[in-house]
Amino acid sequence: MKRTLPASPRVSRAQVFDADNAITFQVSVLSNLIGRPFYASVGRHTGISLNDWRLIIAIANHPGMSQAEIVDYTGFNKSNVSRQLNNLSRYVRLEPHPVDRRKQAVYLTDAGWSTYRKMLPSLLWRQQLLVDALPPDELARFRSTLRKLVAAARQWSVTPADEK
Repeated sequence: MKRTLPASPRVSRAQVFDADNAITFQVSVLSNLIGRPFYASVGRHTGISLNDWRLIIAIANHPGMSQAEIVDYTGFNKSNVSRQLNNLSRYVRLEPHPVDRRKQAVYLTDAGWSTYRKMLPSLLWRQQLLVDALPPDELARFRSTLRKLVAAARQWSVTPADEK
């Protein structure tokens, strides 16, 4: 069920977006900081982008997803997923979908699994650093809050500028 977005706020020329307290901006900063070490290690040596790596993680966690399911799972743009899959032909393979022959199921190739396994220790280490930054009860609340925010963002279909 899609929710109706509130009307676009009126903004004066003097008004400034409070990036220091904006959830959208701060989540983006966190994502950039988490991704920064990737570029120094994997990205530089493999030519794989951070979003390619995130796609590989999604496929490793849910082998056989269709492209539409990948779009829903990751929040990536549909055309970007298609382009990424083409660019990752060494790491992913497409097969007829077991349920819907109109779709293709996406799996990692041996090279995809090899890259995933090679990078997994670093991913788990960085994950643990973030987990260790919060006490267990706060971490549980954060995960709950994060799930709610992701669910809310999945409901967005347009932006206020698109409504005009």
